[in-house]
Parts: sequence; C-alpha cells; structure tokens
Amino acid sequence: MEFPRCAKWFCGVLLASTAWSQGRPYDKILVTMPDRVNVGHEVLKAGDYELRQLPSPGGASRVMLVSLKGGERYLTSATSIAAIQNVTPQKTRVLLERIGSDYYLDKIWISGENYGYQFLIPADAKSRIHEVSAAEALQQQQQGAILIDVREESEWAKDHLPRAEHLGKGILERDVEQQIPDTASEIILYCGGGFRSALAADNLQKMGYTNVSSMDGGIRDWRQKGYPLTSG
Repeated sequence: MEFPRCAKWFCGVLLASTAWSQGRPYDKILVTMPDRVNVGHEVLKAGDYELRQLPSPGGASRVMLVSLKGGERYLTSATSIAAIQNVTPQKTRVLLERIGSDYYLDKIWISGENYGYQFLIPADAKSRIHEVSAAEALQQQQQGAILIDVREESEWAKDHLPRAEHLGKGILERDVEQQIPDTASEIILYCGGGFRSALAADNLQKMGYTNVSSMDGGIRDWRQKGYPLTSG
C-alpha cells in the first residue's frame, strides 16, 4: 500500500481503526500502520498496534506500542499536546512525517479527547538542520530574514510573529517556490515548539534552499521571552 502524497513531499493523515481512549493517565488506543513506520529509532512493521501509556515522571509520557499480531513491544517517549483550539477530534488520527525516504510517527490525536501525543524527532534528523534561538530570529528578521509560520491556520489566527508569512506545513513545499523563488534567501521557520519547523527546514533543504533555519522552542519560547506578537 502506498501513502497518499501532497505536492512533492508526503503529507498524509491516516484514519485509525475503531479506537477509543480509556482515559488518562493510562490510555489504550488501537491504531493501524499500513506500511513500515519509524518510531524514534525503531521500525514498526505494517499491522495493528495497541498504544499504551505507561506511568511516567516528568513532562514526557512513556508509551508502549504492542503488535496485536506478533506481540512485539516498542517502548518510546511522547509529549502530551492539547488539541488545536481545544476541539475534540471525532476520529482517532495518526499523522506521519517524512524525513528523507522514511516515514516517522509524528502525532496521534485521540477520538473524544482534547489532547493527543507528539512523538520525538530523532536527533539525527534535527542534526541536519540549523536552529536559531528566539532572540537570534528577532535580530535576523530585523536584518532582512524571512520568517515563515508553518503552523495550522487556526494557530496562526490566534497569534503570530509580526511581519511573518504563513505557509502551513501541509502546503509549504507546494507553495514556497512561488512565494520565495530565490533559494539563497535567508528563511527562518517556526511552529509551536520547534518540531514541525525542524522537519519543514529539512525538507526545504532537500528542495535546494541553502539558508534555512528552524527557530528552537517555537512561538512558545518567543511568548515566554515577552517578544511582540500580533493576531488576525
């Protein structure tokens, strides 16, 4: 089975099989992986899996994925994230991200709940891109760098960096060449916390853009530092 594609790069949403959260802090969710998917540095075969949240100290959750066919167990970490604008999804959704030629488990939104899980990006993927701090992004924008917000439309409408452009991650690779034809332009991408923008920066580099950075910590760090924001 092939994954659906959007423009030049993968951007797909897969519907999970019938799946219901059993309530925090011990979720049990059934998900279907239609093909090989990377979770951190592990590779999951195609098939049905049960995601189990385990008791976890600190901010990250320990998550175990158990194959319903062979019983293999994969232990990884994920971060609990709030649903966009606190809207409860009607169906459990599994989102994948493309890094190079591989697909990685990115997020799982849980049916009937106002939160989901975001899985960690492998360090080797982040090592391929250049990151800047919020302070550096502010300074470089004043010197002419182009800031691009790769978040969802609803996130952008709530608030965003002044004079930033909006190209959501789902359309960035499709539209960036038209909006920024000069591949040597200085571009800084940002998202909510730095995950999506890191992956987007990696993809833009593969498209030939030579001066791309991701803002570490995303707009969350920008807010915490009290830097200006605008909305609408």
